[in-house]
Amino acid sequence: MAFLMMMGPSRAKTSMGASVDLIQRALAQRGLVVNFKKGKNEAMPVRAGPRSNTTRKELFIYDQAQLRTPAGNIVQLVREYKHLGVRTPCDSA
Repeated sequence: MAFLMMMGPSRAKTSMGASVDLIQRALAQRGLVVNFKKGKNEAMPVRAGPRSNTTRKELFIYDQAQLRTPAGNIVQLVREYKHLGVRTPCDSA
């Protein structure tokens, strides 16, 4: 999952957490279980906007690259996505 961060840290965490829970509930309704273990399902915040550096610092340093959702799930945050050897960075800055 990739999230565009154009808001402050508190609002970004709330928004991302609610989105992850919504996706998890939708998949559960279809009989699928989300594996929240590290390296299985991760979120990649993408920087944009004037407060994005502050938000990124809080997410990756103060929150130790973890996002706790309102339902209590913990999602690992990553700076890049790698699939079949191809790396996609979360930003070019």
